[in-house]
This record gives sequence, C-alpha cells and structure tokens, in this order.
Amino acid sequence: MSCAAPTIEVAPASGRPGTDVVVTGQHFAADCNDTVQCDPSGCHPQPPAPPTESVELTFVQGEQTWPLTTAHPDQTYGFTETVTVPSGATPGPALVRADGFEASFDVSARPPLARTGVPAGPMVSAGVLLAASGLVLLRLRTRRLRHT
Repeated sequence: MSCAAPTIEVAPASGRPGTDVVVTGQHFAADCNDTVQCDPSGCHPQPPAPPTESVELTFVQGEQTWPLTTAHPDQTYGFTETVTVPSGATPGPALVRADGFEASFDVSARPPLARTGVPAGPMVSAGVLLAASGLVLLRLRTRRLRHT
C-alpha cells in the first residue's frame, strides 16, 4: 500500500474579493507509514502516521501572495476552513495553496456600485421653485408694510 497525496478543494471555485469560500483538505499526514511493512520474518502492521500539525493556507495571484489562515488537520487527516478572498485580488485566475498543494480559483469582477439617492434634476427644479415663491411672498409682504 502507499499513502495518498494531500488534496485541497475550494467551494465555490469562483467569487469576488471579500467573498467567503470554504477550503477542504484531505490526506495531510506528517509522514507516510504504509499500513503493512514486510521483512524476512513476515509482514507487520504499522501504526498510522499522525496528521500534519499545521497547514498554511495562502491565496496566490500572479506575483502577489496573501496569507489566509493556518489549518490544523484532525485525526482523519483532513480540515475545513472558511477564508475570505483578499480585497486586493483582481478579476482573473488565482490559486489557493496549502503547503504547496493547489486548487484553482477564479476571481470574478466586482459588482458595480449601487445607485443611491434620487435624480438631481427634479430636486433642483423644486428648490428653484421654492426659492422663487419665497421671493414673491417676501416682496408682497414688503409692499404691504410700506402701504400701511
């Protein structure tokens, strides 16, 4: 028997900067102890290797690398971590790395900024109308005061 190589998966496999994604790793053993070792006296079961103590997760895009978190594989040699796509990532291909093992990720474009408020045109027109009305009322009052 031989040991399985570590693997990682990212779900979802694409997202915008700031999106949370789940990284799942499997087969992160500290060493590769085959389950049976044979010598001239016979074959003997071997104790399993312990899990890797820690696995550094990074996000890589071009020449830029962002640290994400440190995972700690459990007794099944696996881990699951929720991480955030770095805010500095740009649209295009990227990688999530776990101690040299990789999973592809596609950074999607940022959404356009939400439009807030109201159109300025009607507000400006209403302001001009109110100011003109105020001037007319002020002028009428001034005339009344002069005639009394």
